[in-house]
Amino acid sequence: MKLNQNGSISIFHVTLLIITAVGLKMHVIIISPLLYTAGRDSWLSLILAFLLSFLWIGLLIYIYKKSQGNHLMKVIENCAGKPIRIIFSILLSIYLIGVGIITTRETLTWTNVSYLRYTPLIIIVIVFLSLCVFGAVTGIRSIAILNFFILSIVILLGIFVSLTNMKHKDFSLLTPVLEHGFQPVIKGMVYPVSAMVELFIIILLQHKIQGKVKYKHLFINSLFLLWLSLGPTIGAIVEFGPIEAKNQRFSAYEQWGIASLGRFAEHLDFLSIYQWLSGAFIRVTLIFILAIELLQPKNNKMKYLTLSLFSIIIFIFVLFPLSDIYYYQLLREYILPFTSYFLFAIVLLICLILFMKKGSVKHHEKTSL
Repeated sequence: MKLNQNGSISIFHVTLLIITAVGLKMHVIIISPLLYTAGRDSWLSLILAFLLSFLWIGLLIYIYKKSQGNHLMKVIENCAGKPIRIIFSILLSIYLIGVGIITTRETLTWTNVSYLRYTPLIIIVIVFLSLCVFGAVTGIRSIAILNFFILSIVILLGIFVSLTNMKHKDFSLLTPVLEHGFQPVIKGMVYPVSAMVELFIIILLQHKIQGKVKYKHLFINSLFLLWLSLGPTIGAIVEFGPIEAKNQRFSAYEQWGIASLGRFAEHLDFLSIYQWLSGAFIRVTLIFILAIELLQPKNNKMKYLTLSLFSIIIFIFVLFPLSDIYYYQLLREYILPFTSYFLFAIVLLICLILFMKKGSVKHHEKTSL
């Protein structure tokens, strides 16, 4: 099978891809560390992170305008030379691999403890990564179209579980506000920020986008991501209380556990399987597509080699024997904060390179790999 050569997609489809891919992190991965750190004031951390995203969006729009929608790596090479471009390619590739490892490991852990307890982990990982590689092979336009239908159902299911659990919610549990001061809120901000910075994806795909990217597009993305995270965060607090929510590993899944429709339709948590797996599929598939765009392999053989290499590295690290308690501690204290600082530093360096470049970046015709 040849890698799909169809290229550009609309800003609308890019927006939906980001909502699904980054939304999984906002909706699932960061919730537990956030609740552990900020407690009942976690929702304040989310709002403050959203306000900070205005500045982040400004940096991304600056990069977009200075690079005139060209391939980011070609722009960096034009401004700073090939060695600098190679360094950025390697650093961003490592970042993408890390994102893939975290996403796959979280999905694997949840799958293993919830509904596939007796299935060998290696089988789950092989099947999941194989589907993601196949998705990357079909091309970004195919994934964008598929994502439109996936995301529609995911959003409907999210609204459904929120309304269904309304009878279990006690909103008085959100008070007192700032019970322990501002320090937990500030510390908790690093987790939603680690997701918001992934709006940088749109810069990695800018040469694939039809039309111009505007501030309002990224603002809408940021607003949707806030909504995707506020729902399960506040839901966990008002349904289980701040102490119990703090101790839950997958609080968004736990909210599905108490969802029911009357006396005769209970155990609706199987619907969360669709939500999580579809989000994880789009997220990891997009990582593979970004890897191809970032490294710019010269032919189909090199493209397959790139996908295989990413898959093998993710496979090895995901199955590395590490207790979930220790892994969760690493995720909360080191990995998620580091990803925030890392991508922030990368974007600042790119802004500096573009700022120091005299004149405008030479415009190239947008091409697909």
